Amino acid sequence: MITIDINDQLKEEFVQKVYPNQNGHYLKILKGSKRKEVQFNKNIYEFNLNELEILLKSYNLSTYNSVRTYAQAIKSYIKYCVETGHATHNPLDNVFSSKWFEQFLPQRKLYLSDKVFNKIIEECKNPQDAVILQLLFEGAGGKTFSELLNLKVADVNIKDNTLKLNDKGRIRYLSVSQKCIDLIFQADKKDVYFSKNGNSTGPNSMPHLIPSEFVIKPNKMGRKGKETEENSDEHLIYRRLSTIVEVFNLPPKFGAQFFKDSGKIALAKNIYEEKGYLAEDLALEKISKRFNIKKQTIKGKEYPAHSLKQFTNADIIYDIYNLEFQTKRIDPFILVGESSKDTEETTEVRRRVRQAKFSDDIYFNYFEKCAITNESIKAVLESAHIESYTNEQSHHPQNGILLRIDFHRLFDNGLITINENYELLVSDKVESDYYQSFNKRIIRLPRNKDCHPSQIALQHHRETYKENFHTLSHL
Repeated sequence: MITIDINDQLKEEFVQKVYPNQNGHYLKILKGSKRKEVQFNKNIYEFNLNELEILLKSYNLSTYNSVRTYAQAIKSYIKYCVETGHATHNPLDNVFSSKWFEQFLPQRKLYLSDKVFNKIIEECKNPQDAVILQLLFEGAGGKTFSELLNLKVADVNIKDNTLKLNDKGRIRYLSVSQKCIDLIFQADKKDVYFSKNGNSTGPNSMPHLIPSEFVIKPNKMGRKGKETEENSDEHLIYRRLSTIVEVFNLPPKFGAQFFKDSGKIALAKNIYEEKGYLAEDLALEKISKRFNIKKQTIKGKEYPAHSLKQFTNADIIYDIYNLEFQTKRIDPFILVGESSKDTEETTEVRRRVRQAKFSDDIYFNYFEKCAITNESIKAVLESAHIESYTNEQSHHPQNGILLRIDFHRLFDNGLITINENYELLVSDKVESDYYQSFNKRIIRLPRNKDCHPSQIALQHHRETYKENFHTLSHL
């Protein structure tokens, strides 16, 4: 068998010409394929789809972002090889999607989204059960659940929705939701408990709760004619959590920590949605404080525990909520203009490779669906530039929008545009009831606010094609 020469020189040429600013990172990814190139006795640009999938699995990547980064580097390199005549086609063109990436990720722990968690709360027949879950989800706990078991109505400040929590003599104050406050009062007022969430039909299916100044109260249980009381200790919490897990068909291993960890992830998600980007340092601080987690000291300075990062990284947010956030704020898009056209130094090959990456980025930013029609067939979707392409600066995430081919053509010809409220405007020149039915429809936006279409670019588009719209009031 003839052994081929691995073409590392071509890889170096690719990163130098196409991604000079990411030289080291991209080259490391591509040279990491050498073992598989030797095994298959062919260069990476000659791999078929199955071999490329084996290669990606061999990297042992643990996060969605890393899988996407590695796959994007390989896809861009093969695109370059096609453009330069070293390869005939790119096997990754037709499979590149979030669903395809999943096969390269390790099996993750399961957590509850806030939507699923809220549904469980709504279906709890016992406020006594619901309040335990809600308190854990929002950060209360303490040693052997002492913050829950010591909670009294008198510890609730309804003016600012804060709780005075007592962890075996250690006092702290926790701000909670109105929903949590309401559940505390409901739990305190209730005098009966529905066994197995109301599904029990036995003689003790509705035991009374023992009156107490504490919010979480034990049951009165009748046994052989003798009335006994449940101990108001951590075992009461464990028993009720065990029943909840059984009633709602959750995996048996799910316990208090599972609900608390789900709450940590939800808190991080809420912070990222508010900020519009992956504000991980802020999320770590907030989680550390809310869940009362001891900080670690490094060189005399305190930091949130490193273990908390498993609840704040972009991949866990994507797994649970299917949301993506940039790791940092993106600088706003600035109109490029005709005066900044590509120079001769920007080769046609580089333009095509960069265009392909821009298309992939916009495709994922819009969750793989047309922003207007929600069409998801990849073959008919295109990444449109809002301000027409001038040079590589045009490949900005705020200058792109994912459109079905027909709407892309209408947009490029100024027969549709988008106003400052992200409403689609259809020109009267489009004599079609079908297309006119989309007039004033609000387009679907990326979750990441930093990737929303640039208002400056949209205004430029409206001004460029204003003659196609019968009145400026549209614009």
